[in-house]
Amino acid sequence: MSKKKGCVIILSGGKSERMKFPKPYLTIKGKTFVEKIIDEYRIAEVQEIILVLNKDFCDREWEDKLTKVLPVCKLVINSHPEEGRLYSLKLGIEKITIPGYCYIQQVDNPFVTKSVIDALWENRRLDGFVSPTFNGKGGHPVLLPEKIIKYIQLMLDAEVTLKEVLKKITRYEMLMSDDCILRNINTPEDYFQLANETVT
Repeated sequence: MSKKKGCVIILSGGKSERMKFPKPYLTIKGKTFVEKIIDEYRIAEVQEIILVLNKDFCDREWEDKLTKVLPVCKLVINSHPEEGRLYSLKLGIEKITIPGYCYIQQVDNPFVTKSVIDALWENRRLDGFVSPTFNGKGGHPVLLPEKIIKYIQLMLDAEVTLKEVLKKITRYEMLMSDDCILRNINTPEDYFQLANETVT
């Protein structure tokens, strides 16, 4: 029997300004990004799935999209998307009920797979975070131990970014052979390219 793997916080609290459409509800192979991501974490037996979502993407207009994922995740509404990713992460951390390791997953990288999730778990560390890397560049998602999650939760500096926080923490690289861990879908051009690649 496989060991269940902590929690994941899916960061989707931004405004999707460059995309001009809510990124969690873009589709890939018939599923929304957020559905696809949640499915992979469920298959990997991650125990607690927390979705931090921009308040503007939670209204009735998007109700049909949300109803597909609400039964299997904990929804956290971000009423201040202008505050950035670290703010979204701290909102998610407040809702963690299962202590231990936590994956941090960006909604604009829908390429995560069970194999990546499992590999990160196998390489987990207590004294730093684990990051998948390709050609020397860190990608998504990352896996943080409980003590770093608690450190982030207690931070008072509202001006610092998540990227700046992680730069101060020991990073352990997990080498990957696929560049999908580096890819983000941020613009219509990115999405158009993805759509072309996934046409079957």
